[in-house]
Amino acid sequence: MKSILEVLTEARTRITEPGTWIVGYLAKDQFGMPVNSASRGADSFCALGAVFAGTGGDWNTSSATEAIRALARVLGVSDMDALVAAATIARWNNSHSHEEVLALFDQAIERERECEIVRAEVIASGAPYELAA
Repeated sequence: MKSILEVLTEARTRITEPGTWIVGYLAKDQFGMPVNSASRGADSFCALGAVFAGTGGDWNTSSATEAIRALARVLGVSDMDALVAAATIARWNNSHSHEEVLALFDQAIERERECEIVRAEVIASGAPYELAA
């Protein structure tokens, strides 16, 4: 399973170019038709669709739900159900610019990098792994 950092980084890469980012749908193909975000034909994504694409289209994986929660935390929303977090990100994606969406990913990626460093330090210290997860 991919780490949260991997999912976020891959999702951001998927929507880096303006033509690869969309609003209103999880994913579209080259003809502008809505498709499953995990479809081979998908070539543009919203923020949420970009995350799902990196997890095989399955939002129900822990890495997908935690990546979505990481994005929502940057917006100041925490301790929420995964579906609420997903809806929050979808609405935010649809009401903000491409540059703002990329900045959201950048902030979530930076926070997750910091969390991974802390996890590694806790594990290295010999503390029980549960505390580092």
